[in-house]
Amino acid sequence: AGVLPVVIAAAQTSLDEAGGKQREQIAALLADAYSLASDLCSRLHDDALASVTAERARSAAQLSGDPASIAEAARMTSIAMRRDGHHDTATALLTSTALDLGAGSGEPAPGLLATYGSLLCTAAYTTAQRGNRHQAIELITEAETAATRLSGAQAPHSPFSRINVAIYQIRVHTALGDAGAALDHARKIDLRSVPTPERRARFCVDTARAWQRFGNPGNAVRSLQAACAPEELRRSSVRTLVASLLETAGPTPAGLRELAARCGAVV
Repeated sequence: AGVLPVVIAAAQTSLDEAGGKQREQIAALLADAYSLASDLCSRLHDDALASVTAERARSAAQLSGDPASIAEAARMTSIAMRRDGHHDTATALLTSTALDLGAGSGEPAPGLLATYGSLLCTAAYTTAQRGNRHQAIELITEAETAATRLSGAQAPHSPFSRINVAIYQIRVHTALGDAGAALDHARKIDLRSVPTPERRARFCVDTARAWQRFGNPGNAVRSLQAACAPEELRRSSVRTLVASLLETAGPTPAGLRELAARCGAVV
């Protein structure tokens, strides 16, 4: 949070002074910095600033012509749209951006294919939140196909993989009201195989939400306790989840009150 404004200012100054190919490269860096800033703003629940930085990311990305930067800026813009309730517009932006990559067939570079798959994952979750079951399943299935097409290749600077798609499967099916299917996907994932603390925490939170919807608050608490990224547990959506677990009828699951205190939920 402290460094990003400095990075953005330096990139903007460099962009103003550059020309030719160098200008395009700097524009891509500026777009990526703005995309990262938008992601951070969303996590800090400053939706207005998240929207502004996402739009600036899109402007810089278009100037760069870099497909990965254009895709990531579109993804950040769609998240801002989704959080503002514009699910259909966000889904349309994501799917059109994915199609523009031309990675739906043939043998695209791993980075391009991973970008394509990431857009589809976000689109699937976005439309699932709108209740569009058919479209959500179609999109997440295509994302799964993209992960298979990677054939084990790891795209640079991208978390996209079969594991990442499986985590999105949990989110998609939970959003669609099918907690049983979400938990079936969760059971296929070994937490130790999830590569980053943020993704491991996201998996645990998504699984906890599925267990809550399934009517098992004890397992929901155990899933949250397995999350190892404290920042993720302090997100408002997690505090809301924990607060709802506290209000569940019946015995309070072991460790729930300690978890509530840890994440700042009202006890």
